[in-house]
Amino acid sequence: MNQLYTFLVFLLIVTRVPLYSQDSSADPLLRMPQDLSQLNLECDQVSSFQKNLHNLEGVKSLRIKGCNLSDLPRGIENLKGLELLSIQDNEISTLPENLEDLKELQVLNLRGNNFKSFPKVLLNLPKLREIDFAYNTNLNVVQTVNSLAEIPKLDFLYLTGLNISTLPSEMKELTVLEELHLDHNPNMDIDQVIGVLSSMTSLIILNLESNNLKRVPPNIAELKLAGLVLDDNSHLNLEQAFNRLAEIKTLQVLLLRNNHLKFIPDNINALSYLDVLELGGNNLSDTEKARIIAALPNTKVVF
Repeated sequence: MNQLYTFLVFLLIVTRVPLYSQDSSADPLLRMPQDLSQLNLECDQVSSFQKNLHNLEGVKSLRIKGCNLSDLPRGIENLKGLELLSIQDNEISTLPENLEDLKELQVLNLRGNNFKSFPKVLLNLPKLREIDFAYNTNLNVVQTVNSLAEIPKLDFLYLTGLNISTLPSEMKELTVLEELHLDHNPNMDIDQVIGVLSSMTSLIILNLESNNLKRVPPNIAELKLAGLVLDDNSHLNLEQAFNRLAEIKTLQVLLLRNNHLKFIPDNINALSYLDVLELGGNNLSDTEKARIIAALPNTKVVF
């Protein structure tokens, strides 16, 4: 339970490894520790990276963020042991075919780029299990979901900020998906989306943050969720939501942060089976906090 809670609370946090030392070498890459398995490239180090690939065979994690790259740097395919590749916040729209040489790659972060269609080369990565397509705003979601169904080990997926209103029915073909982020899609038809997800028996964590939700569909009880994120949905009818969520007996962690809440409905006690309830970033008085804690004696309530 502690692992699940930690993961939900610290969504999207990446620990940054400092690259620069006191070495004043003219080559930026030579200022880094030599035995580095987690490599976070600064923008001025990208060209040096290509020149020093023979010294980087042990790299398992590579991050290149916000460097206005239109293509992957040449040579990445030579990092045969690479397990994580993050190219967040660049201008990349395609991936090279030789990326299929990264047979150990498990985690791929394409967030904030210019992908319009699913890169087919990803189908040739046998260990790939996590993909982040967030904020590729022109991405063809239907084509992408159809292709994702062909990745046998995919269990973690970000479809954040893609202007999604409905999900294709093919989504249910992601038969081992455990964690899905659909946050920041404010025009979402929540009834249709939950209808598609309801048959996904492997799904245990769902993020619906900042989706302008007003209600929770009745069929949400068909999901076997352990964690649900409803942060920043300030128009949500909580009394109705609690009645629906009370039917998900597998639910352990519920996040309701930043919802401008001053009061919590009396039927909050219907969620007494929760392990953790997150209410940070609201406007609850000390008296109201005490009432909530009394209503959920076996729940860790975090304000």
